[in-house]
Amino acid sequence: MNNLNEKLKQLRIDGKFTQQQIADHLFVSRQAVSNWENGKNIPDLSTIILLSKFYGVSLDTLLKGEKEVIKNMKKELDSINAADLTGIVLMIILSFVLPVFGLVIAVYVLKKSKDPAYPKWAKVLALLAIAFQICLIIYVGLAIFFFSFTTMETTGSQEILLKH
Repeated sequence: MNNLNEKLKQLRIDGKFTQQQIADHLFVSRQAVSNWENGKNIPDLSTIILLSKFYGVSLDTLLKGEKEVIKNMKKELDSINAADLTGIVLMIILSFVLPVFGLVIAVYVLKKSKDPAYPKWAKVLALLAIAFQICLIIYVGLAIFFFSFTTMETTGSQEILLKH
């Protein structure tokens, strides 16, 4: 068994699964599974990972000798990483700038609400806005913290995959 398509077909047959069962598990069409097994196309990176987990085999076992698949996966990872990184950096910048800007405005309104000409509800809304902005800043900080761990774990598994 040299080809990925042959390995996928043999693993399915050995596990006594139908193409439809595999398709249902992966949320793809039966035709997609058939095309993979007939070598007409190959599954994408995330699907290959799901297939290896489903069949209980390592990615190394599944992809051994599949230089073309690994090359395509590396290209896919590189493009995803570049696009994701750009979007993430932009979102991080905006998520810090906008809450801080909102916090500054809320503090300004709170200071102005001491003037008797301002209605009482302005002070209440300013306090609510401050509380909301602080919660938002904490939430974004925690999201970045946890995202960094997820990214490190993913990057580690990608490096292992690409060494072969």
